[in-house]
Amino acid sequence: MISSSVSSANGRSLLQRYATMLAGFQADNYVNVALEQRAKLQRLDLLMRNIVEQSFDGIIAFDEKGLLRTTNEAACDLFRGTHDDLVGLHLTALFPDVSTFRPSAHADRGDLEGRGSRLEGWAKRLDASTCPIELALRRVSFDQTHWLIAIVRDITVLKAHEDKLRRLALYDALTMLPNRVLLKDRMAQALNIAKRSGEPVTLAILDLDRFKEVNDTLGHHVGDALLVDVARRLSECMRDGDTVARLGGDEFAILLPRDGKAQSALDVAKRLVETIHQPFSVAGCMALEVGVSIGLAMYPDDAEDASKLMQCADIAMYSAKQRGTAVERYDPAKNSNSIRTLMLSGGLRQAIENNQLFLVFQPKLDLATGHIKSFEVLTRWRHPDLGLIPPDEFIPQAEQSGNIIPFTRWTLEQTVGSMIKWTEEGLDFSLALNLSPRSLHSKEILAYLEELLKQSKLLPSRLTLELTETAVMLDPEGAMAKLKQLHQLGLKLSIDDFGTGYSSLSLLRQLPLDEVKIDKSFVETMMENSQDHVIIDSTIRLAHNLGLEAVAEGVETEAQMETLRDLGCDVIQGFLVAEPFLSQDLATWTEQARWPLKRLDAA
Repeated sequence: MISSSVSSANGRSLLQRYATMLAGFQADNYVNVALEQRAKLQRLDLLMRNIVEQSFDGIIAFDEKGLLRTTNEAACDLFRGTHDDLVGLHLTALFPDVSTFRPSAHADRGDLEGRGSRLEGWAKRLDASTCPIELALRRVSFDQTHWLIAIVRDITVLKAHEDKLRRLALYDALTMLPNRVLLKDRMAQALNIAKRSGEPVTLAILDLDRFKEVNDTLGHHVGDALLVDVARRLSECMRDGDTVARLGGDEFAILLPRDGKAQSALDVAKRLVETIHQPFSVAGCMALEVGVSIGLAMYPDDAEDASKLMQCADIAMYSAKQRGTAVERYDPAKNSNSIRTLMLSGGLRQAIENNQLFLVFQPKLDLATGHIKSFEVLTRWRHPDLGLIPPDEFIPQAEQSGNIIPFTRWTLEQTVGSMIKWTEEGLDFSLALNLSPRSLHSKEILAYLEELLKQSKLLPSRLTLELTETAVMLDPEGAMAKLKQLHQLGLKLSIDDFGTGYSSLSLLRQLPLDEVKIDKSFVETMMENSQDHVIIDSTIRLAHNLGLEAVAEGVETEAQMETLRDLGCDVIQGFLVAEPFLSQDLATWTEQARWPLKRLDAA
């Protein structure tokens, strides 16, 4: 029994020791876990402190009273002070107008609905200077205390970039005047005020005379310098509140929102004319003299909205240029034809984009072989409002408006495309098209033409470029250089409408030409007018003596054709051979015509 009791006592003692030991182990484990957790929190706290300190944005903690209690180094740098300088300052000392801050343009809905608001405004530094900032605010609770956490970002660079983009969008890059977009905005504001006050508003559109001559003869750098000087003079003539804008090219606009009465506007226009007529000295060049044409339109007499007012001023300006009067006020009775002109001038680029242009082809008959040797390419414009527009009406407008370059590119592309198509169908002939004076002198067109020929892999000799005498004689030396470049590409060159202009025979002898085209005005009367008969005979002889082909235009009768054949004319074109037709009508015309097409298998 004794030994049994002793055993039981020993067992209980042993269990107690085990229990004590286990409790010790558990306590030690709890302590270890706690220590480990504490270490993790310390490391996390250190990490967060490093993140806060390394942040490029200023981070500030304000207490419930709005007093600054702690901040990171970036905030100290932004406000140009130390931590001790900032501690204790009220939020409004750093952000005086915080109540007027507006939502940041860079904030999204999530910023405003859950993570605190992001605002834009101005911060006041300790040295009393200010800077634009973006401010993010959020309230948090910690250790039973409420805090307002502010994240501040200096957006000076961002604002400068935005201002630059805004200026690019609203101001002309060359003259730094308001552009068309800003002008329209100011016109809308001026008209809204005028509707309430009853005061008239005047818009003036100005276009420089002879500016193209400056660009073409002295170079674009001189032209640009001249535009800058013109902009300066116009601005100096205006009052505060008036707007001087550059619409593009050499066209300017002036908005007179106050005292826009007719006589006052005319006085301003006359002052502008006198100012622009004074010689300019730009880019180290001798004194340049340019004129100006000004069109005036008034609200509410001429138009009741901004778009119509600008159109009326444009029409009046065109009228002043046409009449040489310097200044014209809009008059619907005198300017009815100008509306059509403006529609054509401004609509050609849209016509290209909207497929309103199309080509027609007029055959040219080789009198020696009786075969169709080539076709002249002619462009037509089917205007959605004005109907079919003849080229002699819209081509001059294209030259004046600057749309002649995209128009020429389109024509060249379509012409080469037609030649490729017909070559694939086994037809062997060349195409001829007119090249305007401005296109002749355009480096862009020459480069485009060279690349087009390279890509198409067509023989350049199958394309003939026709130029008028006038285009060549406007700048003989420049034309000579350009024609030599075209000739080196392998293109054929022709002088169109020969005899209607003035050309030097010595110059004609030097030009790298392939043919001379006799104008239809001589052909039409050659059977009745002996002088025209002599002119045609002399022109054909001259062409042959210079090694050129002679082509007669406007042939409409058998008698004209036979006479031209007897005189030795090489090629004719006109309604006797065929009226111009569409590309898709070639097969139909071939079946009905008495003159066969030359084919590749018959070459």
